[in-house]
Amino acid sequence: MKRIHTEVILGLMVSAMVLAAGCKKEYGTVTLGVTIDNGRNAKVYIDDVTPCWHNNDLVLVNNQTCTTTSALGATAQITNVAGNDHYRAIYPADIVGDVDISSSSTIAVTLPREQQYEVDSRGDQKVKVPMGAYSSSERLTFHNLCSLIKVVVTNRTESDFDLERITVETGSAYLSGLGSATVAGRSNDAVELMSSSSASHEVSLVFPTGNRPTIGRGDRDTYVYYIIAPEFEEDNVSITLTSTLGQSVTFEKRASLRHNRMALVSLTVERWDEVPPSSDDWVDLGLPSGLLWATRNVGATSPEDYGDYFAWGETTPKSVYDWTTYIYCNGEMEEEDYDHLTKYCNNSSYGYNGFTDNLTILQSGDDAATANYGGRTPTKEEWQELIDNTTAQWTTRNGVYGRLFTSSNGNSLFLPVAGYRGDSSLRYAGDRGFYWSSSLYTDDPSRAWNFVFLSVFQSVNRDIRDDGLSVRAVRSAQ
Repeated sequence: MKRIHTEVILGLMVSAMVLAAGCKKEYGTVTLGVTIDNGRNAKVYIDDVTPCWHNNDLVLVNNQTCTTTSALGATAQITNVAGNDHYRAIYPADIVGDVDISSSSTIAVTLPREQQYEVDSRGDQKVKVPMGAYSSSERLTFHNLCSLIKVVVTNRTESDFDLERITVETGSAYLSGLGSATVAGRSNDAVELMSSSSASHEVSLVFPTGNRPTIGRGDRDTYVYYIIAPEFEEDNVSITLTSTLGQSVTFEKRASLRHNRMALVSLTVERWDEVPPSSDDWVDLGLPSGLLWATRNVGATSPEDYGDYFAWGETTPKSVYDWTTYIYCNGEMEEEDYDHLTKYCNNSSYGYNGFTDNLTILQSGDDAATANYGGRTPTKEEWQELIDNTTAQWTTRNGVYGRLFTSSNGNSLFLPVAGYRGDSSLRYAGDRGFYWSSSLYTDDPSRAWNFVFLSVFQSVNRDIRDDGLSVRAVRSAQ
């Protein structure tokens, strides 16, 4: 009996080993179901809208870069993932360096100092909020690792502008750089930036060409989002807005931020700070006054581009240029009935109800160059200085006719023959150039001085204020 009992035990042991071998988990590729946690303490609230997946979002799962599919709001799938007994994942994948994320819940990550503004198919900003997930099953729930700052911009300047960059800087809190992310599948998982030379108190949102939002005058709902480190106590915050024309303005604020929360900062742009000269935007012709001249017309993208047209004393282009649309005229200015001016009038015969103010030079708030480029519109005398101290030549630039003004220091300035706008028509484009000065023609305040030229002629002249002419800016060298 003892021998038989031994054989039975051995047989049972062999059978158990066979069964155990048959139950061993085989790893291949799997499909993961991924969800963004909508718990109060486990996501960033973006104006009460739950963050959502997009198809082809890049997610790092263990050490494999994967893409999301079947995205539907807060849920999506990740296919062809190497199977494992656990999964640790981070989104977006590019915040993780060359490290093994599968073996530890603490992972080195980098929050970029410059974030690129992106939009989705609906034209809304695509905010890549960093998230992490950990699971021993094939379903992963992602928790937020960072926080957001929402910047709301209101434009109360005289014209629309396009954003090129917004920079946020704190007095002591770190906002970007190298840090460590805790990814353990908990709602309090977070990024903590390391206090080192790689951490920065500054972060910028950059608007690439084609994705630059236009901030219209009076807009109160133009807003963008920043991703920053998850927490800092109340701190001094400097926020600098820069337009595509190089204009900038800085705001000083107090702000505080907690993990999984969004700080709101409202900015109202009423005027731009002074803009330093740029070699691309200004040219030094060695003039006696020391003035720098803009290298292109207001509203232009290159020296040969015509740019925009402005009535004298107005700062925005329009479709019709006549007295009925002119900002400083109350009614229609007729040949024998010119008494309708409401600003820049030194003669009561031209002023509305005898109005005079004796203003003879454009104020900065009425200067198209100041509002749209920087600097100001040149005076009548400054146009004459340009004529007297340069050699002018009729020429073409990239197929566009104009005059090239060359100074004794070898630098030059090109003015295209952009014509002018009267009523709703563009006239003399390609044949004559008409450029406003900032000087009123005091013998007839319905007119202002301008610079006019064609192939065989150039002169400081005067024109009706309601016409739409080109504007070229000047500024001091300091």
